[in-house]
Amino acid sequence: MHTAKKLGLKVIAGVRTRQLPEARTLGVSGTVAIDDDTAIAKLAMVDAVADTVGGETAAKLFSRVKDGGSFGYASVLPDGVPGLNATVTVTRVFARPDASKVREFADDIRDGTFLLPISRRLPLSDAAEAHALAQRGGSGKIVLVCRG
Repeated sequence: MHTAKKLGLKVIAGVRTRQLPEARTLGVSGTVAIDDDTAIAKLAMVDAVADTVGGETAAKLFSRVKDGGSFGYASVLPDGVPGLNATVTVTRVFARPDASKVREFADDIRDGTFLLPISRRLPLSDAAEAHALAQRGGSGKIVLVCRG
């Protein structure tokens, strides 16, 4: 989202209903509740979707991409979904380490141009709890704190 905004793109944050108020504070152009089928159906057609949820949510979001648009996904796209609109470019996205991007994000955080919303800070000894929270989803960013 941050990089898209830096490129001048309009960003619509797709989050769970309970996260809408927080998402609206991120300086996005709009929000949509991805756990609300009616809200997704009312979403205007978009040029592109970057999906990190996958499954049926991905399929619903795919249906909102304009002809000739792009759909990038990092999780699971159900079989047959790309065939629903052959004009949409579908790309599987994989994370790759990039030191220059990490530096850019760090500089933007330092300069106050990038806000990383953190929902929980836990000691490293609670890594198992952090993992369980993340697996349940919708918990926001979790930071494990190492004290020396």
